[in-house]
Amino acid sequence: MKPETNFQSLLLFFLFFSYINTQWKREKGGTGLYRYELEVLEQYGIQTDNLIRGRGSWICDTGEELKILQEYTGSVQKLIWQKLIQERAEDGGVALTDLLLPNQEGELYSRDRAGTVYILRNWYRARECDTHAKQDIRKGTEVLARLHNTVQIPYQAQYAPPLLYDECCRHNRELRRAATYLRKKKSKNEFEETLYSRIDDMIRQGEEAVARMAEHASGYAVENGEMSVCHGDYTQHNVLFAGGQTVLTGFGRWNFDRTTADLYQFMRKILEKNDWNRQLGVHMVRWYSAIRPLDEMDITDLMLRLSYPWKSWKLVNYYMQSSKSIPPRKNMEKIHKILKQQDNWQYFINFLFSDLFFQ
Repeated sequence: MKPETNFQSLLLFFLFFSYINTQWKREKGGTGLYRYELEVLEQYGIQTDNLIRGRGSWICDTGEELKILQEYTGSVQKLIWQKLIQERAEDGGVALTDLLLPNQEGELYSRDRAGTVYILRNWYRARECDTHAKQDIRKGTEVLARLHNTVQIPYQAQYAPPLLYDECCRHNRELRRAATYLRKKKSKNEFEETLYSRIDDMIRQGEEAVARMAEHASGYAVENGEMSVCHGDYTQHNVLFAGGQTVLTGFGRWNFDRTTADLYQFMRKILEKNDWNRQLGVHMVRWYSAIRPLDEMDITDLMLRLSYPWKSWKLVNYYMQSSKSIPPRKNMEKIHKILKQQDNWQYFINFLFSDLFFQ
């Protein structure tokens, strides 16, 4: 081996070891140079060593209350609007929120010595919405309706998501590409064989849903320059209960979509956990509409969203984006669950509209 090659190898090893050591110390809560998070907290006037590592975040216990610190890569302007949305939700009596907190200079973000941007939010000792508890589901649904009734801000096109029709057309193209890939793949494992045998059904379901969307395409009205805000990630993980109070978290994906987009997402997450229980779905729509009435266009939009095979597309997309050498066991569990729920899902879609309008 040439001397310069040996030196390069040693240098690369040293750099790799230093990186691993740094990450380990940060994970373990090392001191000094490795506690960038503590330095960030000082910018908010918080002095504590009590940090707990969460999913992509640090939970900080000040002794009196909890805060959550996490990295942020979005725009500052969206943070400003997010804080306004949260304040209006709290002031309007909708729920508590993971309110964004300014640092001592009044900014909604802070940087560590490496230039990484962080945000700090309120946090709570609370439990997530139980997807099998009817009372929790009802509270979550009613709070969503109150959020949509209460929080309105000036419409801004840059915060509007892609049209549902366009998004689903793109997903259908991705399903077809996956089908082509599987068809050409000579050696298939158990998961790939199962997926290949069912992917034509998934494509058909996606195309039927898109055809209905094209037939019933509609926009949404912007009244007096303002419109209701969508939470953007309204799932059981972001609906918490602390004693007798409801807490809404995860506002980072707020947007200007039809409000039925939030209702659809909450319903899908809950109903997937309840084997697409038809009666529960009807209850959720009625709990919501008792506070924020839904017209026929709203119900149609909700049905269109629920009729797309999102779970199938998500599994196929995950498979296509991941290493094909990953053992198929977990994917097999997911596809078996999807196939098991197919009949109940289709039955739910076919009869929900008549259940709502003709009972």
